[in-house]
Amino acid sequence: MNLSISKGLFILVCLWGMIAFIIIVIAFFYPYHMTRTFMGIMVLDSDKYYLKGYLRVEDINFLKGKNIWIEEQEYDILNILLTDEVVIGEDGAVYQAIMIECNWNFKIKANYKSVIAIYRTEKTTWMQRYFKW
Repeated sequence: MNLSISKGLFILVCLWGMIAFIIIVIAFFYPYHMTRTFMGIMVLDSDKYYLKGYLRVEDINFLKGKNIWIEEQEYDILNILLTDEVVIGEDGAVYQAIMIECNWNFKIKANYKSVIAIYRTEKTTWMQRYFKW
C-alpha cells in the first residue's frame, strides 16, 4: 500500500513540475502577453513601451523610432542624442544624460532618476533623461 502511495505522489510531483516548466517556456518565448522589463523600458504589448527608471545603452538603441507611453499618453520618439553631462547617483552609479525628442508637449516630474529637463519647440519636445552605464 505504501509503495502505491509514494508512486502516486511521485507521479503527481512530476506532473506539476512538467506543468510549471511548460508555463515558464510559454512565458519566455511568447513576449506579447508577458511583461518584459528592461532597466528603463517596460514592454506591455508588441507596440507599447513605457519609460520608467533608468535607461541603458541597449534601451536607447531599441527605442529609436518607437512609440512610448508616458502618463497614459502616446508619443513618437523622433530622435535620441547622447550628451556630455554625467552625474553620480545616490547609489554611486554613473549616469549620463540623453535627450529624447518627442512629438508632443507633456509635463513630467523632474529628477535625476527620470526626466531632468524639458525643452519645447513648436512641434516637438526634447526630454532629458539619465541612463545608467
